[in-house]
Amino acid sequence: MILYDNKSNLLGISHEVLMLLGYDDLEDFNSYTKDVADLFVKKSGYIHKYDGFSWIDYVLHGGSSNKTALLRLKNERLVEVEVSIKEILLTKSFNNMELFYQVDLKPKNKEHTHTEPPKQSRQISKSDLVKSNSQIEDYKKEFIEYAQSINDDFVESINQKNVKKVQKISLKLKSLADILGLDELSQTLKIIHDASAKELSLLFCEYKKNLHEIKQRSEH
Repeated sequence: MILYDNKSNLLGISHEVLMLLGYDDLEDFNSYTKDVADLFVKKSGYIHKYDGFSWIDYVLHGGSSNKTALLRLKNERLVEVEVSIKEILLTKSFNNMELFYQVDLKPKNKEHTHTEPPKQSRQISKSDLVKSNSQIEDYKKEFIEYAQSINDDFVESINQKNVKKVQKISLKLKSLADILGLDELSQTLKIIHDASAKELSLLFCEYKKNLHEIKQRSEH
C-alpha cells in the first residue's frame, strides 16, 4: 500500500511495496527517489507522470480501462503492474486534508526482463535524513491529534456496540498507522476491527495505552 495526500504528494509506503521495488527500507528508497510515481516508465499505453495533470486523477477519472504501469525496480528490471486507487475519506480534517489516496500495485504475469543502463543514483545527504525523519515525526504528532479529535466518536461507537462504525474508524486509523510504521498500534486496531461487540471495551483500553506510548515517545 502507498499513501498520497489530496495533492498527489507521497506520504508513505508499506514494507510490502518497498520489498516489491527492491529497497531495504525508506532511507534506501529516499536515496534513489522521493516518489514511487517517478519509477513509472514513460511509455505509450502505460500510466506515468503526466505534464499538466495528476496521474492519480487520470486513474480515478480518466475513463480508460487500462490501469497498468511499467515499474522500474531498484535492480533496473521492468515489471508491469496493475494500479488501483481508493479514496480514504476522513471523518475529520487531518492536516487540512479531507481525504487520502490509497494506491496499490499488483504485478501482472507479464514481466519485462530487459534492463536499461542504470541511472546515476543521488546519495542521500544528512540534511535529507534530518528532513525525512523530522517529517515523519511531524506526521506522527498530527496522527495523534487526529486520533484524539475522533476519540469521542470512537468511544460512543464502542459504548453503543456499533460494530460497523467501530470497524470504519479502526480501519482508517490502521491505514495511517501502517504508513507511519506504528506496528503495535496497527495490530491493536486490526484486533479491534475483527473483534466482537463484547470485546471492544477491553481492547479500546489497549488502543489508548498504545496511543499514549506513541505520544510520550514523540515528546522526547
